[in-house]
Amino acid sequence: MSIGYNSTAASGAISILEEIERRVRRHLDGVGLCYFLTSRAKSDDSRLKKLASKRELYSTNGKRMQDYFGVRVVTYYPDDIEVAHRCVSKAFVQDGTTIDQRDENSFGPQRYNVVFRLPDSDAEFFRQPGFELVDTTVEVQFRTVFSEGWHEVEHDRRYKRSRDWEGAGELRRTFNGLAATLETCDTMLLKVLHDLAYLHYKAGNWEAVVSHKFRLRLATDELSAPIVDLLNGDPVLAKSLFRADRAAFLKRLVRHTPSPLPLNANNLVFLVNRLQLKSKTLAAIEPPMVRRLLDQHKAAGKKTRKAPSTGQ
Repeated sequence: MSIGYNSTAASGAISILEEIERRVRRHLDGVGLCYFLTSRAKSDDSRLKKLASKRELYSTNGKRMQDYFGVRVVTYYPDDIEVAHRCVSKAFVQDGTTIDQRDENSFGPQRYNVVFRLPDSDAEFFRQPGFELVDTTVEVQFRTVFSEGWHEVEHDRRYKRSRDWEGAGELRRTFNGLAATLETCDTMLLKVLHDLAYLHYKAGNWEAVVSHKFRLRLATDELSAPIVDLLNGDPVLAKSLFRADRAAFLKRLVRHTPSPLPLNANNLVFLVNRLQLKSKTLAAIEPPMVRRLLDQHKAAGKKTRKAPSTGQ
C-alpha cells in the first residue's frame, strides 16, 4: 500500500485504504484466488491537477472525481478476473464499470475498471475543504500478471510521453504487437496448466490434479489417504473430479464465502463434491467436523436466500 502525499488528511486516507484492503482481501482469500494487491490515494498535487484539467466535467451537483482512492487487483490467471470482480462486489456496492470488449480483429491492453461506493461511515473524510468535487468511491482495476506489466510500461513509456511517438508509426505497431503476445501468454498459461493436470490425471497423481486443475492458493496441497484411496479405486469419481467445472465451482464458492472451512486440498475436494460431484462415497468420508460445518453453512445459506428483500 502506498499513499505518496503529505497532508492533514493523510491519517484519514490511510485508515480508509487499510479498511478497503482488508475487506477486498477477505473475499479474495475466501475463494483462494492467486493474486497480489496494491492501493493508493491521490496526492494533493495529483488530485488538484485532475480537478483543474476536468473542471468542465465535474460539479458539486453532478459528476465527481471517482478515483481518489484506487485499488489494483492483479490475478495470476485471466479467468480469475471475473471471479475477483464478483468477490469485490460482495465487499462494496458497485457504482459503474469501464470494461473493454474484446473482438477477434484487435489486440491491446484491456481496461477492466470498476467503481464501488464506499460506506457511509467514510463520508466525513470527503467533507473536508478541497474535496467538494471528490466522490465517495474507490476505483478497482483488475489485471492479470502479464497485462499488469504491459500497463505499467505503456503508461510510463507511451502515455506520459505521447509526443515522443509522433511520426513513429511502425514502432507504435511493433509496440502494440507486444500486447498481443502477452494476451497469448495468458491463454497459453491456462492451456499448459490444464494439460499438466491431465498428465497427472492419467498417472493417478491426485494431489497434482487438484493443484493444477483448480489453481487456488491452498493452505496445504496434501490429500488424505482416504481420499487418495477412493480416487484410486473409483475411476468414475476421479474422472468427475478432473472434469469438474472450475468456473462454476468458483462462482458458487463466491456466494458461499466466507467459508467455515480453511481452504486446503482435502476441504477443496469436499467442497467440490458438495457443490458439483454429489458423490455419496466421497461424502461418507467427510470428517465429522467438516460435515458439521458444511451442513451448518448450507443451512445458513438456505435461510439467507429465503429472507425477504429489504430493497437496499
